[in-house]
Amino acid sequence: MALQDIQDYVAQAGKVSLRDLSLHFGSSPEAMRDMAGRLVRKGRLRVEMEQAACCGCKSKDGCAGAEYYSPAP
Repeated sequence: MALQDIQDYVAQAGKVSLRDLSLHFGSSPEAMRDMAGRLVRKGRLRVEMEQAACCGCKSKDGCAGAEYYSPAP
């Protein structure tokens, strides 16, 4: 999987949770967060946290279900 694959998938979906990215690409949420983070730093994706989607698990790594990526404007 390449960064372009992630960018294309998010562009096609419009908005994707970290959990969905992990499931789609068969990778851990931590690895997907690192790769998507590179695209955020390059200005190709935006990241946002949605409190309503948080399951309340108190994960120290952040909630994969509440972290969403969308194409950068």
